[in-house]
Amino acid sequence: MAAAEHFEWALIRGSAVEDATEIGEIVNAFGNGEYAKLLSSARAQTILLDEQTNSPKAISEKVWKVSAVESWEIQLEVLSIGVASLYLFLQGAWTGPLINAGEDKVLELLTSKDFVTSSQEYLKANQEPIYHLTPKPGLLAVARVILVDCSHVFTQLKTKSIWAARCLFVQQRILENSAASVLEGLNNALSESNAVLESLDDSFSDVIGQFRLEYGLVQHFHHKDEKAVSNFKKAQEATKFTWELTGALGKRTKFQTFDVSQLVVVAESAKPSSSNGVNVSSAIDSKSTVASFVPSNLDLNDDTILDKIAFTAPGENESETSKVHPSNQGNLSPLDQSILLAYCLNVKNTNPVHGLTNEQMSPFVARVLENPNNWLVHSMALLLRSRLEGDKSRTIERAALQLQVLVDQISTDDAPVEQRMRNFFSLLMPSKWQLERELAERYAALGVIRSALQIFERLEMWDQAVECYQMLENEAKAEEIVRQQLEIHPDSPKLLCILGDIKKNPQYYEKAWEVSEGHYSRAMRSLGTHYFRKNEHEKALEAYEKGLAINPLFPTSWFVMGCSAIQLSDWEKAVVAFSRCVNIEGDNSEAWANLASVNIKLGKKREAWHALREALRLNYDNYRMWQNYLYTSIDIGEFSEAILAMQRILELRWDKDSEKENVVDVEILRILMQESLKGRGDGGADQSSRLANRVSEYIDNALDKLASFAPLADAAGDFHKALGNYPRALDLYQKSYRAYLNRPALTADLKVFEEAVDATIKLADAFAELGSAEETKADGTKSLLQSDWQYQAKQALKSISRRCKKYFEGTAQFDRLEAKITEIEQKQ
Repeated sequence: MAAAEHFEWALIRGSAVEDATEIGEIVNAFGNGEYAKLLSSARAQTILLDEQTNSPKAISEKVWKVSAVESWEIQLEVLSIGVASLYLFLQGAWTGPLINAGEDKVLELLTSKDFVTSSQEYLKANQEPIYHLTPKPGLLAVARVILVDCSHVFTQLKTKSIWAARCLFVQQRILENSAASVLEGLNNALSESNAVLESLDDSFSDVIGQFRLEYGLVQHFHHKDEKAVSNFKKAQEATKFTWELTGALGKRTKFQTFDVSQLVVVAESAKPSSSNGVNVSSAIDSKSTVASFVPSNLDLNDDTILDKIAFTAPGENESETSKVHPSNQGNLSPLDQSILLAYCLNVKNTNPVHGLTNEQMSPFVARVLENPNNWLVHSMALLLRSRLEGDKSRTIERAALQLQVLVDQISTDDAPVEQRMRNFFSLLMPSKWQLERELAERYAALGVIRSALQIFERLEMWDQAVECYQMLENEAKAEEIVRQQLEIHPDSPKLLCILGDIKKNPQYYEKAWEVSEGHYSRAMRSLGTHYFRKNEHEKALEAYEKGLAINPLFPTSWFVMGCSAIQLSDWEKAVVAFSRCVNIEGDNSEAWANLASVNIKLGKKREAWHALREALRLNYDNYRMWQNYLYTSIDIGEFSEAILAMQRILELRWDKDSEKENVVDVEILRILMQESLKGRGDGGADQSSRLANRVSEYIDNALDKLASFAPLADAAGDFHKALGNYPRALDLYQKSYRAYLNRPALTADLKVFEEAVDATIKLADAFAELGSAEETKADGTKSLLQSDWQYQAKQALKSISRRCKKYFEGTAQFDRLEAKITEIEQKQ
């Protein structure tokens, strides 16, 4: 391995190197958490300290000049300045302990008022500002200039795109709303990084695993959950980490006298290894060292529920089959623990189609909490447990208290900086203010509104503060605090939009748009929502188009815009809106269904069919979607899928819908029958035979559930007659006839009587046609299918004639019935 790469990968891993050179000292400084020291170096001061350095953009030219030489040492040193700036920012905004600029000239410059103001403007993307109280944004601005804007200068470095992706993802996470331009840059950097990692061998399995995990976290953050899980699995494969969600006997309560099966994760890390003299980051830290400074794991202190499941001891139960007992598992590496936690990210998602349910997530978190290997990983596990316990009466108190502990620990210095920072990019730990907001939201959910309000007001999160006042039924106070802030910041478009939300007055949204000079997306999106609720769809569409042109990463806004376009019959704009919606939020089944409907309006039935497939994958039990899928499948000739749709509708509706024609569309069924009979006897026989078998199976299933639905039996009779299955056909015609005969409306409804006459005459004709046919019995002898067919036909006709004569004698249908009886009698 080239010398440059050796140091680069050590920097990525956060590991130490045995090298006394200046570059070696730089890499080891990261492992020791000495980030500020790196910003005090001569190289950093050359780049950052200058009378003209009053904004982030002023730095880029000097970075270019210093790094333009073909020297990997200089390029790596400049890159390390960007990485140190990024780590210092993360320390102040995420992990703690809080940074004191002191007498450090570089930090003093980067935290000056002018530089902070220019950094806030520089970090804005798609007109989405960063959180206005973000601590020391100048550090992130410097990191972005070096790692992203000047990334192309580092021609000798392979890992530049990985650092660019990390920096951009941090920027995305501190914006008020995700920005499309940042996402585009992030995706480009990840693609470049992926190309680099594909050339690595097995000695870099930890790096590959970490990158795959980071890639998955980015996708999860942007609502690409399926792609995220795919990358989590690739990370697991790279580290050779194995786990299994299984069951084991144990007790969950203090007074439980018998063991029952409990969900448990049995997991095992691959043996740690080292390569190229680098201590692999997945190696497990000493328990005694880490346990002294990990966050406090609060006890449950419940009078019934145990703190953790008490599993049956090994050997106590002969049926125990697990290779590794749940209570005696080995330690896991921090990277593998991060992978386990990644599977638990969709805490609010309770649909098993998409991910793990809350009950399934708990064992993952419990497995990580067994081994406190890393301060940040342990903190993330405690946070996830707090989220899982937040809606359970017996654990809700601990959930809130644990969250408070996690907030408080950031300002303490009881854990070393390097431990706090290690594995940061392998987790989705919220920032300090996001964690405090989550605590306030938890208080609000518990009804402790005033405590929540105090936190929101301190964080200057006025949207949430207004919601708290509204919960307290104090709209006047909500309006008062917003107006007070407007006196301080009269040109704040955000505050104007909040006031518009309170007053429900669109003039404030228009003013917000005006003061932002047409750059504040929320103003137009809020205005669009206002007009949509008023059914003023032309104005709503126009407002949404303006707002989403600035920042398009708002799936809900695209959805509502599409609905407005539908109301205006603007199908082209509706397609664009719903397409953008599902592109951002791929698990929105309603958006997929609407996209299908609009494509049908445009005659794009194949596109509609694909959209409906996606909608049904996400919402498998929506029978209306299945109906649309059925009709579209018929239109484009996907007959096997049409059968599947009919079967699914039957399963969902047969016992719920009194109108049987809503359960089985006989007209569609007849089309499928015709298609299944085509090609019989020629080259298409196999395909037709398979379709015919599926149609036959569906008919049998439907008749079992809807035995009294006459049109179904009649169609089934025609199908079996065409197949040459005459006994079955005759039996089905009789079922259809009996179903009509037993209908209460037979003597009261002329239409029902007419349908019954048709079915009866058809039965009589079937007796005449098929009754005289020969059938071969099991012993080889032959006999007539219905030897007394004339008698059976006449009895069927006379039965319905006698029952309905009083009500329908003299009608055309009754005359048809009598004529048929006469015809059969003449043949006897």
